[in-house]
Amino acid sequence: MTNTAFTIENGILTKYTGKEETVTIPAGVRKIGRQAFVRNLFVRRVEIPSGVESICDSAFYNCHNLTDVKLPKSLKKIGEYAFAFCFRLREIELPENLKLIDQCAFRNCTRLAKVNIPEKATVWGGAFHRCVLTDVDFGSREDFSNIVDGGLRAAASRCVLCGSKLTPAGDCSGMHCPACNNTFSWESMEEWENFVIEDRVCTRHICHGGLIPHGVTKISMGTFDDHVVADLTIPDSVTEIGVGAFLWCEFALSLRLPGYLRRLESNVLCGSNVRWLPLPDRLEYLGERSLSGCDCLTALEIPDSVRVISQRAMVSCDGLQTLRLGAGVRYLGEEAFARCKVLKEVACPKDLEIISACAFRNCEDLRSVSLNQGLLVIGANAFEGCKQLTSVKIPETVLSIEVGAFRKCSALQKVLLPESLRYIDLEKVFDPHTEIEFYAA
Repeated sequence: MTNTAFTIENGILTKYTGKEETVTIPAGVRKIGRQAFVRNLFVRRVEIPSGVESICDSAFYNCHNLTDVKLPKSLKKIGEYAFAFCFRLREIELPENLKLIDQCAFRNCTRLAKVNIPEKATVWGGAFHRCVLTDVDFGSREDFSNIVDGGLRAAASRCVLCGSKLTPAGDCSGMHCPACNNTFSWESMEEWENFVIEDRVCTRHICHGGLIPHGVTKISMGTFDDHVVADLTIPDSVTEIGVGAFLWCEFALSLRLPGYLRRLESNVLCGSNVRWLPLPDRLEYLGERSLSGCDCLTALEIPDSVRVISQRAMVSCDGLQTLRLGAGVRYLGEEAFARCKVLKEVACPKDLEIISACAFRNCEDLRSVSLNQGLLVIGANAFEGCKQLTSVKIPETVLSIEVGAFRKCSALQKVLLPESLRYIDLEKVFDPHTEIEFYAA
């Protein structure tokens, strides 16, 4: 093997292009650079010299035939995906001075069974995801707070929530944590590796679905962003789901939201393929675009506890046919249900006060709208382009109908207006063909 196979710049090995089975990295290298050996199918054994302090992200990614790696005592960091998908790697000896094993460092090393974890090393989530670890040596480690990898915590019988020592549950159904008083089934412990959990917050979804452990209180922003979720159980201990947590997700099964959830934040399920979604009874708020573009959702019942439906909350839900607005809804934001093209009927609840601009704009199949006593404002273009709407009665409580509210409603033949609205500019609100009839309050 000649040094021409190595590209080394300022002590960083940036690329290896050789075809040797056994590779000895030259002395003087301080860092093995990003993707230096990526997808090299020739290398089987690697000896890394003293002085190397860092193996960067994806350095040995997809080296399918790599079986042996000798790491130096000087090594302090193993980067993201550094040895991921090294399918033939069976064991590895990590040096005692190692400080960090980054996320997914050994992901999908499906034959890796034996590893030692240095006492001072931090292990990030998914570092050993889908490894078949049967022999894990933690030495004399007592503090597991910096072991974020759930699978490693399970191997050490340590709680995924607080890191405390687990004891067998009294009924032998799983393991119990005396510190946080949570009991985990054997099945849920096996699935810990699917999630990254820090301080009771689920911050990342590694793959598949799984059982989020009971005791988790929050699913953070973007946790499942654009993932395929085969089957997911969210415990009722979760009271907060962050912005875009399930953005563009594909669900194999319908999603059950936790019972104590009060807010559905912006973009939580935007663009997902959820087909059936029972909203929890304590929910109070639907955030901006929280359910927008959920084209597979055909029916939705909004519970009476909801007060605010924000702008564009369900814009462009192309499959939505049936909608029940809960009795407590007071405010519909701009474009809240705009472009729901097959929505057929809307009955406004008694507490609704404001229908904002464009709230039902271009709901082309909307045939019936029942407006409530107590309604105060119908915003600009609120029902514009509702081509199947034939008649509307405006309640006497309405104080304002803004420009274009019922324009381009080609089938709207008759509107009943209270006399209190006699002086609005009818030409700016309705089409010329629409007959206006006033009634006494």
